[in-house]
Amino acid sequence: MRFLFWYKALKTSFLAKNSIFVYQSFANSYLHRHLHKKMRLFQIFVSVIKVNLLFCSLFAQNWAIPAQFDYAYNFSEGMAIIKQNGKYGFINKQGQIVVQPQYDDALRFSDGKALVKKNEKYGFINQMGAVVVPLIYESALSYAEGFAVVKQNGKYGFLNANGQLAIPCQFNDAWSFSEGLAKVEIEGKYGYINTSGTIVIKPQWESAENFSEGFALVKSDGKYGFIDKQGNWVISPQFDEVYSFKEGVAKFESNGKYGFIDKKGTKIIPAIYEEAEIPSEGLIRIKQGGLYGYINTRGTVIVPPIYEEASDFSEGLASVRIGQDKAYIDKTGKKYLTHTYAEAEPFRCGASRVRYKTKYAYLDRNGKLIVQPIFDEAEDFCENLAVVKYNGKRGYIKIK
Repeated sequence: MRFLFWYKALKTSFLAKNSIFVYQSFANSYLHRHLHKKMRLFQIFVSVIKVNLLFCSLFAQNWAIPAQFDYAYNFSEGMAIIKQNGKYGFINKQGQIVVQPQYDDALRFSDGKALVKKNEKYGFINQMGAVVVPLIYESALSYAEGFAVVKQNGKYGFLNANGQLAIPCQFNDAWSFSEGLAKVEIEGKYGYINTSGTIVIKPQWESAENFSEGFALVKSDGKYGFIDKQGNWVISPQFDEVYSFKEGVAKFESNGKYGFIDKKGTKIIPAIYEEAEIPSEGLIRIKQGGLYGYINTRGTVIVPPIYEEASDFSEGLASVRIGQDKAYIDKTGKKYLTHTYAEAEPFRCGASRVRYKTKYAYLDRNGKLIVQPIFDEAEDFCENLAVVKYNGKRGYIKIK
């Protein structure tokens, strides 16, 4: 009877204060006073404590969808791919299985449709799980800008938003639309079509990329340059290695070092960096002398290269490390938040994924641990939910 009294008092205290630490402190005090009298009761009590602490710890994670799937993927357009017994299906944000696991493969929803595969054939379903494009194609890509690439009888064409074959399968290869044009291949050369299927830039290039910020990267006579949407050269082919434009600049390589050009082809940032990433939130992560720092898109050094590790900026912060000194910095280089975790990822949806020993957890922007470190694997938040792995199964958690 005395055991039940203390157990109920203990449980009431925990629920009232909503603190595992208060619970543990109370239990430890009780056990210390009575250990010499009731060893057997102690062993039983400890078992009960462990079960309750585990339950409370799991409850504190604020499960949105309990871990139950063999594999799970990030949400897109309110739906997520799940895998059970080797087959793929879809759930909604309430955890309800909308599309039973039945497909051999699946891609996330885009433009209201998801690409699925069964018996080596591809088609599309809607968010109710209904097949809106029969599984008859040899290959396909997800919808983009209202069109989807499909392959039939060895040739590629495009479906429109209604699932109709709007551009006949006639190309040797094809890629998704980007900025109103799609790259296609005819007899080993690359050009571009518009949404009517009309060839607007004749296939003539050795290789080509999708349009980005009005320009497309193409290769001619072994060198790379940029064309506009009329197919005119805007930056002549002169580079051995160069990347598509982002935030008004394009990265190029020269003698093993990296720099950037503007849209006139001017080398506004000389090729002096050992590494250089594409811009993120207006800043470029660079490596010089074996250390990382940040420059802006005009080449001005914003944060000197002093860090041994550094991430791109996300939501205004970047994760950095010097020796054992780990922190998040803002865009001026000022320390915003320090931490001691083995890993700390950029913020997504106001939360940063961190690793403590072998388990994963999440921090908020104040450095508060908002999800305890109990997960074997974890992904960044997407659409305010994050995929986590617990006891061999995957589910979703939400931020409180």
